Amino acid sequence: MLSWKDKLDFFNEKYDWKLYQIKHKFAKKEVKSDYDEIWELISIQHDTVLNYNYRPMPGHIELFRAEKPPRSMPLDPEAGWTGLADGGINIHITPGNHYSIFKPPHDKKFVETFEELISKNSLNK
Repeated sequence: MLSWKDKLDFFNEKYDWKLYQIKHKFAKKEVKSDYDEIWELISIQHDTVLNYNYRPMPGHIELFRAEKPPRSMPLDPEAGWTGLADGGINIHITPGNHYSIFKPPHDKKFVETFEELISKNSLNK
């Protein structure tokens, strides 16, 4: 079984090779459907993601979620991170939306919470 790094390296190699082939064909004015080329790249990425075996990492996850999530956000409060950390997930709701949590005035609350976490973790070591 390949590690996630090996799978990522494999994907990147296939992606780079396919990109080279596309550029080479266009340079020679050989025309293959753009759709076919793009679809092949998407298929490689899709296969890589589907075949990745997730394993929980040691420790916990500090998950920052926007107070106003995008409409496309899953209803899962842990946003798909469930089971990926042995120590569980701590969710922090931050004012603003997905795009504004790092911008004034919402950035202050994010930084405040983040600094508290860093301080707390450095005290526990």
